[in-house]
Amino acid sequence: MKQKSRLAGPDKLPFYMPKGTKVDNLYQKLKGQGKSVASAAKIAQSVTGLALATGKPPKSKFTPSKLVK
Repeated sequence: MKQKSRLAGPDKLPFYMPKGTKVDNLYQKLKGQGKSVASAAKIAQSVTGLALATGKPPKSKFTPSKLVK
């Protein structure tokens, strides 16, 4: 069975993106000002510090150097 893609289109974000979060509000305003989807997402995430897909701060990536002191 072929699995459905989570994306609605090539330039669409995942459908589970929460609405009404700070990052989503800023994203919508930037898109309304004529920014591209990718540019608006990048700016909104960097300004708010929240992930556009979840509305929460992104998890830090694991680095082995943190284990070695």
